[in-house]
Amino acid sequence: MAWNRRDLLYTAATTGTAALAGCSGASREQGDDPEIRAPDRTLVGRPAGIRLAGFPSETEVALEASATDARGVEFSAAWSLRTDGNGAASLARRVSSKPTDSAARTEWTAMGRGFESPDDPAFEMVLQRLAPRGDASPTPSHFVAGDRAAVDVALTARAGGERRASATTARVVTDSGVSRRTVEDADLVAWLYEPPDGNANGGEPNPGIVTLHGSQAVVPHALSRTLAGHGYAVLALQYIGAEGLPESVAGVPVEYFRRATRWLTDRERVADGRVGFVGISRGVEAALLAAAQFSGETVAVGYSGGGVLGPSVDASATTVTDWASAWTRNGDPLADAAAVRTVFSAVENAGGECETVECVPETVSEWVGDSVRRRALAPVEEIDGPVLLLGGTDDATWPAPALSAMAIDRLDRRGHDAPYRLRVYDGAGHLFGLPYHRYTGEATGPRFGGSPGANAFGAANSWPVVLRYLRAGLQR
Repeated sequence: MAWNRRDLLYTAATTGTAALAGCSGASREQGDDPEIRAPDRTLVGRPAGIRLAGFPSETEVALEASATDARGVEFSAAWSLRTDGNGAASLARRVSSKPTDSAARTEWTAMGRGFESPDDPAFEMVLQRLAPRGDASPTPSHFVAGDRAAVDVALTARAGGERRASATTARVVTDSGVSRRTVEDADLVAWLYEPPDGNANGGEPNPGIVTLHGSQAVVPHALSRTLAGHGYAVLALQYIGAEGLPESVAGVPVEYFRRATRWLTDRERVADGRVGFVGISRGVEAALLAAAQFSGETVAVGYSGGGVLGPSVDASATTVTDWASAWTRNGDPLADAAAVRTVFSAVENAGGECETVECVPETVSEWVGDSVRRRALAPVEEIDGPVLLLGGTDDATWPAPALSAMAIDRLDRRGHDAPYRLRVYDGAGHLFGLPYHRYTGEATGPRFGGSPGANAFGAANSWPVVLRYLRAGLQR
């Protein structure tokens, strides 16, 4: 049977975690002491690898997990597992997804073969599956890791009402061994994050990732550091709002992204033919453009952005200064003002009329001709690798799901041969990304939208998928 890259990604997403969980050792023979097998430390977003062994065969076992968050609130959850004929059981495929906020759920688009059916995130986000213990009702109600690099999870297994085994495993939120240094290059404003000990890929160079901020020029340092802990050399790039750079998202040259990518791949410990791009808000457009012009293997991930080359804005990012594309090549706008204004307005109007995001591209195509749409959209079909876009239905900044749907539709029409997906979270706002953050205050205010529970669920649920897409595009 022939497998394409989409098949391989989907297979890894749905079966790979079960295989990983089984790697902790062969099942013990009946009669051995019951035990919980769990690694000492695992990265958040990777399977926890929790297994039971040595229990009586075909027996119901209650497994409880508990942890204390940064506020001192105790969280816990319990699951009922049934051992196999060898007295073993694994959590890799047995635990169903349950958001902390019952009102939060995943809305899946389905616009053709480019979209995959929902996948079980396995036991990759353990802390998101825990609920406040007893009568505790913290605000927000989800687990908050705070500034802690790792969280200890206590595990207890009971059979027949009796405690039979216990263990503790640490979930690593951010690897404390990640290094950071300021890039000393007159042409770039950036920071380089590298994995612990400089290399996490068995002696091979680390794949590179460039992270790209939004219109407020808030460099995603926390995201960059966290990604570096997963084995990537991450360049956190600032492209506006600093000396020598454009003041705002207006007249931003895509050549700057090419120079930054070349600087990253020229590092001795960085792979020169594989670079991913992760963008936030307006940085999603930058990520798609940078990935499209990269000549090697790549992957593009975008949070709360879109595929329409949006207009130029002022330094406050609130006023449109020029409807021509904010991005330039050789000094010329990548799209003319008429096309940008027409398509952007049509997407906004379609987003308001459509009940589901999958109808947006079809509606826009009825209003706007193909040649105009083509001039205003990022050339995503030129990306040689996977594309993952994420958005929330309550984004108060702009209609990110609708804008993202235009990019996915273009990939669908062009027959993109790598995995691509739009994942939309019901009730989430503009700001969600790293799991186990508070997502309170301004992050869920009228400017950005969403609720703490919906944003936290979107962040936790999407994180393993982001890691899978990055591995699919960059890890050989």
